[in-house]
Amino acid sequence: MALGSLFGTMHQIASEISRRGVEMHIDASLAIASNKSTAMIAARNYRGVTIVERGHESRCLGAHPH
Repeated sequence: MALGSLFGTMHQIASEISRRGVEMHIDASLAIASNKSTAMIAARNYRGVTIVERGHESRCLGAHPH
């Protein structure tokens, strides 16, 4: 069973996390990616919600120093 069938798409997951953060008055950046390192770098460098599709990591992160 794929995790997507349990939790939804990356966009659905990000939307739900963002909605709950707003309800709890949390101001944070959120990044979802296929690997932890990419998600952490994106969250530190982009405000708001960032979704990095698999295979597009270098395009998203290429301009940022790691």
